[in-house]
Amino acid sequence: MRGLRISMEGRPIAYARPSFQSKSNPKGAGTPQSKRALRELTLLVQGAVRRLPDWDPTLPVRVDVSFTFARPKAEGGRGQGHGRTEILVEQVRPGHWDTGHADVDNLSKLVMEALQHGGAVKNDMQVVRLKGWKVKERVRHETDQGRD
Repeated sequence: MRGLRISMEGRPIAYARPSFQSKSNPKGAGTPQSKRALRELTLLVQGAVRRLPDWDPTLPVRVDVSFTFARPKAEGGRGQGHGRTEILVEQVRPGHWDTGHADVDNLSKLVMEALQHGGAVKNDMQVVRLKGWKVKERVRHETDQGRD
């Protein structure tokens, strides 16, 4: 399958929302640092899409993201300010994938909160890898009835 490869240098930034809302900030939109990172990453994605003129934005996709953080100076690293975000977006064949319903990231957020509140992890920042996907339920035929 075809894919977009995007690499962004610099310390990975989470899209953070301030805890306050006001008339000028009704949804508590992202912090200035995360807004800057979002703008920069958006431009990189637009450039990658332009380089693939036959890219179909309506097809289902698989996204793999790697966040690399700098090793602290105390551990022999360069310290703050360095790192990288690498993204691979591959189009997949439509079919058994569910492209409707809730966003997979929002579905995953609920699972992360439940793990934390249920005591499986002290803080969901401990999760270092998360894969999530949405599929359509397989249609059962009468011949499948006795196989469970």
